[in-house]
Amino acid sequence: MSSLLTTVPAAAAASGAAAAPSSAALTSDLTSARVAVMTTPACPYCRRAKEALTQAGVSYVEVDVAADEKLRQAVRDVTGKRTVPQIFVGGRGVGGCDDLLAAMADGSFQQQLDLAAQQARAQQASVPEVLLEAIAEARQRAVENRDGGAAASTSSSATAVSPHSPSAAPQRLKDLAARMAVVPVMGGVLRLPRKIGSRTLQVFSAQQLAQWLAAAGEANPHDTATQLLSFNIITPAAADRAEADRLAAKLAAAVRTAASGIHGADEVPLALTSEAPEPESGDALNVQFWWQGPARPANEVATGLRELILRLYDKHLSADGRSVSYGAMRADPLFREFVTATAELQKVDLAPLSREELMAFAINLYNALVIHALVALRLTRMSTAQRATFYSRTAKYDIGGLDYTADDLEQGVLRGNRAGASNLWNLLGLHGLAGGFWKDGNPRLAKVVRPMDPRIHFALVCGAKSCPPIRLYSAANLEEGLAAAAEAFVGGEVEVDPAKREVRLSKIFKWYAVDFGANKAERLAYVAGLLQQPARGQLEGLLAAAEAGGPQIRVTYKEYDWSLNGTD
Repeated sequence: MSSLLTTVPAAAAASGAAAAPSSAALTSDLTSARVAVMTTPACPYCRRAKEALTQAGVSYVEVDVAADEKLRQAVRDVTGKRTVPQIFVGGRGVGGCDDLLAAMADGSFQQQLDLAAQQARAQQASVPEVLLEAIAEARQRAVENRDGGAAASTSSSATAVSPHSPSAAPQRLKDLAARMAVVPVMGGVLRLPRKIGSRTLQVFSAQQLAQWLAAAGEANPHDTATQLLSFNIITPAAADRAEADRLAAKLAAAVRTAASGIHGADEVPLALTSEAPEPESGDALNVQFWWQGPARPANEVATGLRELILRLYDKHLSADGRSVSYGAMRADPLFREFVTATAELQKVDLAPLSREELMAFAINLYNALVIHALVALRLTRMSTAQRATFYSRTAKYDIGGLDYTADDLEQGVLRGNRAGASNLWNLLGLHGLAGGFWKDGNPRLAKVVRPMDPRIHFALVCGAKSCPPIRLYSAANLEEGLAAAAEAFVGGEVEVDPAKREVRLSKIFKWYAVDFGANKAERLAYVAGLLQQPARGQLEGLLAAAEAGGPQIRVTYKEYDWSLNGTD
């Protein structure tokens, strides 16, 4: 986990400088700084709130609540909200990002700052006492976990990359890989272009590799070659999985000899995974090479991929939180590591996953896949025609040997094989005639989420400005995560006007109406259960009046903002 507390003084805020306090400084920092901001990584609204404080020259303490469930619960107990950011001044809650911006605009935030300055003389902390204690306890847990060698991530102990990933290889193999990759005249392994299927790879034979390794001082070239293969530093130059497995088996069965290094695998063509070209149009985005070695449990793989994407997203999110630089992400070495790591999905097994594990897997993977596709394909805007095929064809992974598009993950897996919003019967409102998304006999039907949870719609990121904030899910935090996503979504996308007896909704509630209830009354009752007061009480009152024979509620739908939040 990153540092739980980060102090951003007013003088340092403008330059972005920040320093994590020592344990002894925790209480003093929360008392000397009048403002505290509860945040999570890769949260655009957190970034926007912090930028507003920075521009105003206000020092603050940032508290990362992502990795500690007890701390998140403490924040909920104090604020009544599941969402972030939550901002405090002088021990009093301001609210979220929109609340902060409104208070700064009308002058009430400055009044709270002035009051907090007076209270500071009495050592009044920037957060309530109960939250101050919860933060101290969370920091102690973080220190104990770190000292105990616990793995760190935003909300999971899963390691981001596989032990069979190139980045997990011993340094000796990494050094060899770097030397192999230089141009041959500078000492790299000799590679020649060869057409493999529809792609052109830079290929060398197993025999060439053995000779190069021997010249590089490797005493057992055969053993070193198999190690390079097992860490996916080299890969069989094959057009499909079956051929890749055949070539890998041939290399493994080859006999080492002192003279030539490897005997019996002369014609095994190999390539460096670092030089693997991007998949062809129409192919899954994670088949740039064929993964060697076993795969970790499916959820561990998906969590690791999502964690890498969150790190990239947080790193390249704009200061105001309104856009992310896809171009900078694509140029970041961490993105290359992410792309390499996606190949492990080729061998994952979904069969052991429980319903909750499958939901977490599909949500995390959908969110990673969409951003992967947008970044890799340089999409900062999409035409209607591009959007029509992006989710159904372009954004696609090979998962356990089967292709899954973003639509497959959403409509097939997460919605329990329900027809998508573009289905003709759904467009006509005749949802009962729509049938399933996949036809009978589709092997992917073996693993779908039933019963489906409508809140998955609020957890899926599509790269558009109207989409809910991205989050990292696990089976353990699924309920908390879905509840937070729902609260965040309806808080910004549902408007209740009691005087006009009107409810304005996101078009998600129209496109996927069948997921939220069998009729308008059921759907509005479901929405009411997600709202905070006073909107919840207002909608429940309208529903009660309509049920008693009063005027009916008018439902209108907001235009969906399909513009992408990425720059290149």
